[in-house]
Amino acid sequence: MSPDRNTVVAAFRTALDHALVEARSAMEELSSSLGKETKSTAGDKHETGRAMVQREMEQAGERLARCEALCAMATRLDLDRARDEVGPGAIVVSGQARLLIGVGLGPFEVPGLGRFQAISADAPIAGVLSGATEGEVREFRSQPWTIESLT
Repeated sequence: MSPDRNTVVAAFRTALDHALVEARSAMEELSSSLGKETKSTAGDKHETGRAMVQREMEQAGERLARCEALCAMATRLDLDRARDEVGPGAIVVSGQARLLIGVGLGPFEVPGLGRFQAISADAPIAGVLSGATEGEVREFRSQPWTIESLT
């Protein structure tokens, strides 16, 4: 039985929004922390702490940029449209995994259906399954992958 596409897409969008909110929140926290750092008589200790916060800000900035890029990709995929073959925007269920192809967000929970994995269209398994239709079997890492459902 195919999972309801709207339910999976809604859960994916919620997970993507959550990742974006977390990334923005981390940036704001670090920015606030950096602003509160004041020059102290500790000298080198102060500078080391400040450098660590700046490095964390760079990493948080990279996470935020990645989340924003994932949001833009998701918008371009037209996730509301069902697919009849595996490719970007397809939701694939096989015995090995449940995948949303096109945006490399990672795992996300779908209420009532369990864990799905949002993967990039460039992921090796996405390349192997590309163009497959429901019921078709493809081999990946010496294992058969049967497309049980596709939406």
